[in-house]
Amino acid sequence: AAYATSLKSDPAERINVTWFATLFFCAVLVITAIAVAVDLDRGDTGSKGAAFAAIWAMLLMLALCYGGTIILRKHRTPLMIGFFLGAVAMTSQLMFVLFAVFAGLAEDHRGRRASDRAMSAFSFLLFVVLSVFSGVLFYDRDTVLAADDDQSGLPAQVDATPRPKEAAGLA
Repeated sequence: AAYATSLKSDPAERINVTWFATLFFCAVLVITAIAVAVDLDRGDTGSKGAAFAAIWAMLLMLALCYGGTIILRKHRTPLMIGFFLGAVAMTSQLMFVLFAVFAGLAEDHRGRRASDRAMSAFSFLLFVVLSVFSGVLFYDRDTVLAADDDQSGLPAQVDATPRPKEAAGLA
């Protein structure tokens, strides 16, 4: 209960917790996607398109996790946070679509494909986790941007007007 209270009062910790939950479920999706691709590629009843969708979703999630970690640690500019927020929201919607596709495949096989059910379940979990993270990041985006005032990685604005000493040296 005390930890939940601290999450309410600390936006940075709230973002960290939801991001680490996203990373955890991404790792689970990687394992599940590989298992699904192997299972669907084996035998005549497997769908090659669904196997491709599982591997493609895995690659997109890995890219999102890597890019998101870089953005949250180093490049906290308004543009990058907005780009990341959009990418997270769209990936969340992709996971919802994959949930529906793999749930349909699992039903077509009358529950005989455990890999389709697993991919469906983890796609739905990632849909929920990514949606929650997207909401938290949207709600607390000012905290992320404020934390990076001195660490943006960008050079400070430089005054380009020549000083009298420099002007004399050029003449």
